[in-house]
Amino acid sequence: MAVPDSPGPSKELDVKKLKEVFAQVDRNGDGHISKHEIILALRKNKELGNLLGLPTTIRQEDGSRTAIEEFFQKYDTDKSKTLEWEEFLGIIQANGGKQEVLAIDDSAPPPAPTEKEVAASLSHLGKTADGIRQAYLKVEISGTGMVDAHLLTKHPQLQKVVLKGNYLKDIKSLGKLPHLIHLDVSKNRIDDCLNIQPPTTCLRFADLSFNYLTAIRDLSAFQSLVTLKLDDNLIKEIKGLSALVTLRKLSLRNNQLSSVTGLETLSLQELDVTNNKIPSLEPLASIKTLQKLHAGQNLLTHLKGTQHITELLILDVSNNEIPTLEELQHVSQLKLLKDLSTENNLMEKLHFSRLHTLHILPGLVRLNGVAVDPKEKVHACNIHGADYKTTVEIRNKHFQNGELDDGGGSDPPTCVVLPAAGGPDKFDASVDAYAAAPAANEAAANGYDAFAAYLKEKYTSKADLVRACYAYLFSNLETVPDQPTSLKTLLKSDLSAQELALCKGGSTGNWPERLVEVFQKMMKACGIEAHVVSGYWKVDSMSKRLISPNHAWCALYYDGAWRLIDIAADKKASKMDGFFTSPEEFIKTRMPLMIRWQLMEKHVSLEQFWMGYD
Repeated sequence: MAVPDSPGPSKELDVKKLKEVFAQVDRNGDGHISKHEIILALRKNKELGNLLGLPTTIRQEDGSRTAIEEFFQKYDTDKSKTLEWEEFLGIIQANGGKQEVLAIDDSAPPPAPTEKEVAASLSHLGKTADGIRQAYLKVEISGTGMVDAHLLTKHPQLQKVVLKGNYLKDIKSLGKLPHLIHLDVSKNRIDDCLNIQPPTTCLRFADLSFNYLTAIRDLSAFQSLVTLKLDDNLIKEIKGLSALVTLRKLSLRNNQLSSVTGLETLSLQELDVTNNKIPSLEPLASIKTLQKLHAGQNLLTHLKGTQHITELLILDVSNNEIPTLEELQHVSQLKLLKDLSTENNLMEKLHFSRLHTLHILPGLVRLNGVAVDPKEKVHACNIHGADYKTTVEIRNKHFQNGELDDGGGSDPPTCVVLPAAGGPDKFDASVDAYAAAPAANEAAANGYDAFAAYLKEKYTSKADLVRACYAYLFSNLETVPDQPTSLKTLLKSDLSAQELALCKGGSTGNWPERLVEVFQKMMKACGIEAHVVSGYWKVDSMSKRLISPNHAWCALYYDGAWRLIDIAADKKASKMDGFFTSPEEFIKTRMPLMIRWQLMEKHVSLEQFWMGYD
């Protein structure tokens, strides 16, 4: 889950203290702060209101209720209409970590339940484990000042214990419940994981979420444990679980894990490590039984190891730092994978990233939370040229006289062989200097139309206008990044006004795609037809073929013919002589997804392009 952007805390946060504050505001102990709960908390704690910028008295008529609504709209990032722990922590971080003003309510906790009240909380009448007599098998107590569970020892027949949202610190006495199967002690103050003496060997479900756990003790005695939830704690490493042969579901969301080592011997089916600090999933490669893996909001930069988790059905790696779609080559081997979440990674910057993903993983039925439409799968294949051969056959059979050759100013038909320019265009020798003059930067700072007007003051031929735009970008580009998904600006740092006017006006995609979009808009302002072409770029450092496009360039049409211009590649080579490159030379290092943009009668196949690469 995303939290608000922050300048960073002014000092290290006292997370334990903040959790106590959160727990007191969360009156019903459900792990969420509702609008009603925060209104009640503001009435008692003026310092809380000062930090959050909220009034301490909320009335409908004076606008204070509107302030609450606006506050929730801003910080309720998952639109659940409540604030969860990470959202609350994000607010504190966004305010410089000034948790010292959040004084904990020092008033006495609510009273602990009496023996009579415990008895009144019993439910679920059924047979005891020996099948001899009837007894109450469940107890549920929440929102009290209970600090230990000794009163429950009077009811040894209990099988299900729910003690959520109390003041529990000690659960050792639960060892006197030999038939305990289900335990929920979430939202308490427990700092020792399942410290039950003696261990209850029948325990199948345990929830210790939202406590003060910093480590996991050796849990090998709990040989029947199937589900373990340790969300919202302070756990930094996974230990003590290797002997749990029956464990199938493990959740460690919102902790401080820096690795997923320690699970290699388990037969897990579901694992949730969302919102930790995990850089790699490789240690999970040995868990062949894993079917659902949630690893969003971590520090993942690759997906190595996932190819070995052959039973995987659901994978969430959203909100990480995965740079390119090439990482999907690992999960492309997972034949059972049906549901994938990759949003908010750098690889999502690529134009048509969803379609490219579906081309790599045609078996998906759900991508980034949205069901995959069959039409999308067809489109995904077609943008990679799957329809080219068929459309050419249809054209040759039914439109032999070239009735479809005219694109009408839109994308030319895929079945048409586009005419390429026969050689370099001639342009005025003064163009480069004119494009590099200070006046050019002044015009560019006012947008595309102003820049085009500046060029047209001196030049009228389309070749001169194209060269001027090319020369302006070439001379003012920042260094071309090695990684296409780089977030670097396009123009040099001293051209912030030009960057804002030309490059921030809706330009999207990875670095080369953003650059080509800018060039395309320049061409449009000059009255020249231009198309963004996506494809593959072979660079010297490359040793294996790619499964997704990594580059973009421009196709221009004027004076009755098409030209291919690649400013990024030219800048990388520091050579402006690439202003015109013949299609036959161009195809040696750049392969368009759409075959028509090869501009050649005899086409090169993708296999031919990658010949010699792994």
